Amino acid sequence: MDSNNELTYKQSVSKRHKAMGIGLGILSCLGGAFFLYITLGVSRASHWSIGLIPLYPALLFLLLGVGMFRNKQVSYTSVKRITKEGFYHYFLVPEQEKETEQLIPYKKMTALYLGRVVEMVMRQDRLTKFFAHPLLVFRWEEDGVSHYRGVVLKQKEWPTALRHLPAGLPVYSTPYDLTQYPDDTLGDPLADAEYYRDSGERFPYPYELGYVKQKELPKYIPDEVAEKKKRCTRLREMMAGRLLGGWLVLNFLLAVLWMPSWKVVDELFVGPWPVVLIILTMILVGAVYARLPLGWRNMLLVGRHMLFVIAVYGGGGYLGYLLFSETPRHLDAVVNHSLLSFWSIPAAFLLSKFLYLLGVLMYAALLHSGFFKGKTKPRRNIDME
Repeated sequence: MDSNNELTYKQSVSKRHKAMGIGLGILSCLGGAFFLYITLGVSRASHWSIGLIPLYPALLFLLLGVGMFRNKQVSYTSVKRITKEGFYHYFLVPEQEKETEQLIPYKKMTALYLGRVVEMVMRQDRLTKFFAHPLLVFRWEEDGVSHYRGVVLKQKEWPTALRHLPAGLPVYSTPYDLTQYPDDTLGDPLADAEYYRDSGERFPYPYELGYVKQKELPKYIPDEVAEKKKRCTRLREMMAGRLLGGWLVLNFLLAVLWMPSWKVVDELFVGPWPVVLIILTMILVGAVYARLPLGWRNMLLVGRHMLFVIAVYGGGGYLGYLLFSETPRHLDAVVNHSLLSFWSIPAAFLLSKFLYLLGVLMYAALLHSGFFKGKTKPRRNIDME
């Protein structure tokens, strides 16, 4: 805060930040190479199907490293200032020789909006690790088009910002978390903002600030996007159920017709195919479990799949034993294979949760690095100078 009580905020991406990104890219590539080395070693020592397990983190680390190196984010400096005359914004991109400076007087503004942005912080004394900051958004009109500029305040600076704002502007509020919305996209989540009161007097911030629970910060999802998401979810669940059901039927037929020809050593089937079938089953059920939340209902689903698997291999294997084998060692191998398949289902559930969490973290890192878009936009400034 300046001596004249103007509120100034500066955000920048320097060469030091880009060097850190390159360093993280090198570490990620080294991590991917390490897991790839484990994949090759495991595949040579046992079977290629076992090597698929460390291959997943190897690919994730390599993709992250490549994304860091492909990061097209340029260095920039953004300065926002709330003054008694209006809202001042300065933006500089040295690599592109792009420099803009703008002062928006209060007399041109048509409305103010109040929202929140969220910062994740590490605290050991509580489970909630989200800190909500106030976001003040200015709207003005140019050639019939609405423009928005938002600035993140510190919680204690809200009374100072009120003293700068002119009287008579309508103030709207929105409960949505606006962290991921740059200025040029604020019009969508603010379209449903509710009228709060007019500026010109002191009034409290309409929402809780400081440490909050994530569920108390709703996300803005357009109706058409929400409906499309529901349709995709229903379609994905239907396809996953049919694929898994078809796979179990196929395995029942294989257990009846093919399993009797498998080699048995020490009451166990030997060879690559028993392992391949178990791993493919784990992959299929793991794909179903990956996005399911933890809960008793989903635990029952896991139990149901466990019963399906042991019924498929146990029933099919026993029928194949009666029709084509009739040797005790084959029946003992069927029982052991069924038990291994039975316990592979909860193992697939736990593994899918771990890999899904790892994938989400990697995907977030790739988005941050600009791997998908080629460049990244300046995000909401949280650490304010």
